[in-house]
Amino acid sequence: MLRQAEPDDVTVFGLSPRDVPRAMPAGRIVAVPHAVEAQIALLAADPEGAAQAAAVEELADTLTSRWKAVDNERLPHRIDPLPDLITVTDLARLRTGPSPSLPTVCTVGVGGDHLAPIDVDLTGTGSAFLVSGPPRSGRSTALAAVVTSLTGRGTGEMPVVICCPRPSPLTGLGSLPGVARVLHGTELGMELDDMIAELPGPVAVIVDDAELLADGLAADVLERVVRGARDEGNLVVAAGTTEDLGTQRYRGWLAMLRRDRHGLLLNPSSHVDGEVLDVKLPRSTRGGWPAGRALLVEGGVTVPVQIPLYDKPVRPVRQESRIAARIPSF
Repeated sequence: MLRQAEPDDVTVFGLSPRDVPRAMPAGRIVAVPHAVEAQIALLAADPEGAAQAAAVEELADTLTSRWKAVDNERLPHRIDPLPDLITVTDLARLRTGPSPSLPTVCTVGVGGDHLAPIDVDLTGTGSAFLVSGPPRSGRSTALAAVVTSLTGRGTGEMPVVICCPRPSPLTGLGSLPGVARVLHGTELGMELDDMIAELPGPVAVIVDDAELLADGLAADVLERVVRGARDEGNLVVAAGTTEDLGTQRYRGWLAMLRRDRHGLLLNPSSHVDGEVLDVKLPRSTRGGWPAGRALLVEGGVTVPVQIPLYDKPVRPVRQESRIAARIPSF
């Protein structure tokens, strides 16, 4: 116990004011429960917090300079803080090894104790991936990260079909190599069916505002794609609001995506939001995270990640659509 503001405050620690010295200099403690006095070593003569913090920084700089000559395997373990914002370009600079080569592996964000790109094999649990979050939490940004990762390898990549039932930043990604088509509107079921039939080999279907396609012809087509994704090699990645996805539990293609328990939970407002991917969150979960902050869920295990912003310029392409293509604005 350090020096308290009032003498009677020591009773919180099970001590009597008579057990505590009247004068306690900076760094003086009383060990509980036996009221043994001890002195914590100060790092600077000035006991004020600013001086102590400066001494800690100076010590850290000294140690860091010594560690530069030490092999990585022998360095002390560190825990890097998650950034509130990171771009695709910044994320690429953090990669120390080769980029993923498999066409089904994408980079969803940055995370880990030693900050690094987080790669996910979308075939790991059923070839389906669900992005859930409240409005303006970064759902479209997460889908853009998946699209740019899947289409950024040049040869051998899987063709991508993007479905946007309402205006979305993803419409501006139609000019990326590997994006076969951007489909618009809530009546896109027939177009999607034709595209999947025309494209050779497996296809990655990316759906924004998925709750708007929970019914109708598009839902029937997507249900067929999800049901046969594992056998046919297709991928389905969809994003929707947590509230709407929570109601899609028993039927339809969104319910099938939920059952795979594979996806991202963006800015959960309470522990109940974990039910979307059947994962238990701490009851202390309160939300208020930065845009793009999420929990990556894989088989009930969660890992905090920060979704990257797509910062490379894109040229919007003309689509045969009722909605004009837009440059993404994240």
